[in-house]
Amino acid sequence: MDNGIAYVTIDEKGRFIFPKKMRSIIEEDNYIMTFSIDNCIQLLTLDEFNEMKMEIAAKAKHPSTRASIRNLQMRIVAPATEVNLDKVSRLSLPKPFRDITRLFGNSEAVVLYYGSYFEIWSSIEYTNIMNTTDFQAASDAVFGGE
Repeated sequence: MDNGIAYVTIDEKGRFIFPKKMRSIIEEDNYIMTFSIDNCIQLLTLDEFNEMKMEIAAKAKHPSTRASIRNLQMRIVAPATEVNLDKVSRLSLPKPFRDITRLFGNSEAVVLYYGSYFEIWSSIEYTNIMNTTDFQAASDAVFGGE
């Protein structure tokens, strides 16, 4: 599968059963959980994460003196954690990830797969993005407008 979307329920302990149609993908590689620049969680392969981490670090000789580099390190690099499904195929979301992305217990979430990485969104946040984003402008920016 090269892409997909699934709706899941976050339990009171911050876990959800990883979608069956996406499970084999996450089980065949090492994935890292971190924040996206948007208000969602990203699951990147270890190689993709390390590449992003190195690219961020390479942008400044002294990252602590550049706010943009420090912000990306604080948002993406520092909170990164290895992902493992438990024996019943659940993924556990650490409390800081749940708090910042509003993925609270007994709530619905959306899992998106883009062919190389996953995103986990609060269904409320995802619906808001889908209803407020100018997709025509995005299409024009990528493919060129008329």
